[in-house]
Amino acid sequence: MGKNSKIAWCDHTFNPWTGCSPVSEACENCYAAAWAKRTGRDFSKRKLTSDENWKQPAKWNRAAAEEGTPARVFCGSLCDICDGTVSGNWRHRALSLAEETPFLTWMYLTKRPRVFEWGYAWRRNEWLGVTAETTARFHERWTVLKGQIAPVRFVSAEPMLDAPCAEMVYVPDWLILGCESRGNGLGRETRLEWVRTVCENRRGPTFVKQLGINGRLTRDPADWPEWARRQEFPA
Repeated sequence: MGKNSKIAWCDHTFNPWTGCSPVSEACENCYAAAWAKRTGRDFSKRKLTSDENWKQPAKWNRAAAEEGTPARVFCGSLCDICDGTVSGNWRHRALSLAEETPFLTWMYLTKRPRVFEWGYAWRRNEWLGVTAETTARFHERWTVLKGQIAPVRFVSAEPMLDAPCAEMVYVPDWLILGCESRGNGLGRETRLEWVRTVCENRRGPTFVKQLGINGRLTRDPADWPEWARRQEFPA
């Protein structure tokens, strides 16, 4: 089964639509907005993706079933699954894919977790995550997410734009850490001591995605200090 995503913590990315709007600090150097600009798209406009794109999860599911190994799908690299300006029909159609593809693990990452309060019954192959780029955003979004009943609830502190709060160490299911990228280089500063504080004090599954080492962006754990070489997944 091929991997079609460059994101280290997933196998595939699926976008039911494209387009979004800034909501917080992490959006300042949004890679999806930069992609839209490069390709001549208006990122402020939400656009449903093609029927051919919507067929891809079924193909990934068949391949994963044949291999007997579930594949992880990040749903929303160029959009936000909880975008309140999007048609509810679009979102319902996207979420229904999890039921149709039992060999795929669907990973939803949002900056708008209030939409999680639908009272939706999350399936066994749906993971819920929030971006928490600052301590304030962590408290704002994790407070909502931890009230959801889902197999995995995770926090992505990427980009990590300030020192971690003590509570971040105790996120139960999964934590993603990393610095900000801008183009092929570094964005705003993520201090190594911030990441080290979490890595050395956290016992739960932790995934370090990328770091700035000597002024250079690197995604290769071989370049990192030994304490940072954690790329763990929930059981």
